[in-house]
Amino acid sequence: MNRASYEAGEIRQMAGLDVADGLSVDTHLVPRGRLVRLLPVISAHPDRLGLGIDEGCGVTISPEGMLTVVGPGVVLVIDGSAAQSHGASGAEPGAALSVTGLQLHVLSDGDEFDLRARQIVRR
Repeated sequence: MNRASYEAGEIRQMAGLDVADGLSVDTHLVPRGRLVRLLPVISAHPDRLGLGIDEGCGVTISPEGMLTVVGPGVVLVIDGSAAQSHGASGAEPGAALSVTGLQLHVLSDGDEFDLRARQIVRR
C-alpha cells in the first residue's frame, strides 16, 4: 500500500460523469488496492457515499436511488455519515489520516442497496 494514499492532501478528486448525486466512485478497487483512496474522500465528504466497483462488475441505479449489483466481483459501499475523522481536511499535507465509525457494505451480484436510506434491501 502506498503511504501517500492515506495521507492528508494526497488524494486528488475530479468531477465525474454526473451519473448519480451524492456518490464518489472508484473502479478496479480490489485488484489495485484502491479502497484506501476512497477513505479520505468520504471522511472529507461524509454526506457522500463511497462506491468502489470491482473489475468485471457493475451497477445499475434506478431513478428512485436503488443500486443493484450486476456481475461477478464485489461492490463496496462506504458510508461515512457517522464517522469521525482527523486529518481529512485542514491537516498538514503528509499527516496520516485517522477515521473511525465508517460503515462498510460488501455487495455482490443481485444485491440491492437503497442509496437514499443508506441500507441494503433485504428480499
